[in-house]
Amino acid sequence: MNHLIDVSKGECGAIIGFAVAPPPVSLPVLIAAIFYNGPVEEARDFYAPILALDPVLDTTSVIPYSSVNGILLNAATHGGRKSSKGATFAHPLHLDFFQTLFQEYCAFVTELPDASGSIFLFEFLSTRKICETSNRAMAFANRDHYSNAMLGPKWHDPANDGRVRQWARKMAETFVGEKGRMKREGLVRPEMEGVGEYGNYDGFQEKAENIYGKNYERLLELKRKFDPKNAFRKGHLLAPQMDAWHGGVPLAV
Repeated sequence: MNHLIDVSKGECGAIIGFAVAPPPVSLPVLIAAIFYNGPVEEARDFYAPILALDPVLDTTSVIPYSSVNGILLNAATHGGRKSSKGATFAHPLHLDFFQTLFQEYCAFVTELPDASGSIFLFEFLSTRKICETSNRAMAFANRDHYSNAMLGPKWHDPANDGRVRQWARKMAETFVGEKGRMKREGLVRPEMEGVGEYGNYDGFQEKAENIYGKNYERLLELKRKFDPKNAFRKGHLLAPQMDAWHGGVPLAV
């Protein structure tokens, strides 16, 4: 998959992850959602190393481009308690780190069967296009040559809320440590600018300062100017310290 990041011009991409397979397997497995916009023969040749692994289940097929965004819908079925936590990993993703994360995932779903519906995903998508724009040009501040990971815990018993969220936070912190190690060893640029936090994957109320990075102060200024009554108040609160009451609704302006 590291090779995909190096060669992709946008025609291919993949999401690799961990999940517990349904019965009769009922064990942690690796899952792969792969995409290739081109002839079938080229796609099979490009992904030959994965297809040669003799997967337990192979559902690869030619589908309309409009259906691509739905290939992971089965990972988020109705019911249960769900959350998500984002992280980022620098390129290349090292095998020993990947294996450590898989072992952590296996231990988690084995020790807490209530959370066996949890998933752990890694994006392998080209970052070239988004990095053509500066992190300061728009609100989005997560542009750099690294990829997103997503921890998607799913459980049922409210008594496990704290334990599940603690595990997700711990795993996210592991990614921070790995990037730090790679910087110290000169494996990545020390001046990586992205915040390392994908806001769409954050279900843990991360501080807006950590989502928007150096763009936070500018966003706060625009918020005060164009939305002083906080009509748009979903997602990450730009200034929770300025909460006020307006029409019975708590505001953060």
